[in-house]
Amino acid sequence: MSNPGYTPLPDRAILIVRGEDAPGFLQGLITIDSEKLAEKTARYGCLLTPQGKYAYDFFLYRQGATEFWLDTAADRAAELMKRLRLFKLRSKVDLALAEPPRTVLAVPGQQGTPPAIADGDESFADPRHAELGYRIISGDPDATMAALEAAGLTKSPLGDYESLRLSLGMPEGDRDMQVDKSTMLECNIDQLGGVDWDKGCYMGQELTARTRYRGLVKKRLVPLTIDGPLPDYGTPVELDGKAVGETRSAFGNRALALMKLPGIEAGQAKDATFTIGDATAILALPDWLRIVPEEV
Repeated sequence: MSNPGYTPLPDRAILIVRGEDAPGFLQGLITIDSEKLAEKTARYGCLLTPQGKYAYDFFLYRQGATEFWLDTAADRAAELMKRLRLFKLRSKVDLALAEPPRTVLAVPGQQGTPPAIADGDESFADPRHAELGYRIISGDPDATMAALEAAGLTKSPLGDYESLRLSLGMPEGDRDMQVDKSTMLECNIDQLGGVDWDKGCYMGQELTARTRYRGLVKKRLVPLTIDGPLPDYGTPVELDGKAVGETRSAFGNRALALMKLPGIEAGQAKDATFTIGDATAILALPDWLRIVPEEV
């Protein structure tokens, strides 16, 4: 898929973790391997609660050998920084929000290196899906947008990015995952490369591993195509009069919903129509999404 456009993402912020102990400091906390991450590349991952439930998500970009940038939700970036500082102890690391603030832009559908970025920008391929293209972390968004437009790209509305995200089934922070409740596997974070099974211990690892090895996934976050008014967050999804899930974020004619596996399987088998408030919906499962838990 190719989209000759770019979209500024105003709800993102950059948290910087730097210092000689930064790789090991993050390694013991987050779901992905910070020590093996190559410079100038990124991974999508999460910080969990000690009980293994979702707390924060982010893109971890390795800006240098001992410096990492976390592209995360702006409204919780300061809170994430505060949470990470609780574990600093004597580690030689500094944590700070980027100052001046940096702007994140999405360039969906682009293959290879982004066509143009301004001096001082950093960019990385979105690790979740090829159709999401690249993300650019800009210190001067006006200069970045001018460079992109000079290369033939045009500014696209945020709604275009949201429609793409939802059609691909990509969760985004608190809009789709519940703090202290959601697990990595029910939200498909492992299938998006957001969990490293071979790394050492990290906070919340025990529940995450047990859920995988015992096949305890009972629900999945899945995309739906909506016909009718968009449902509010948490609206029940019903099939044959029975609740089989509830909605999360929505835009246009797309929504994500956390649904029980039997409801998903029934919807697939019957090519069924679900009821969501005054709207109806059908499953719109992307090719990458595995519904049945893998055997390990």
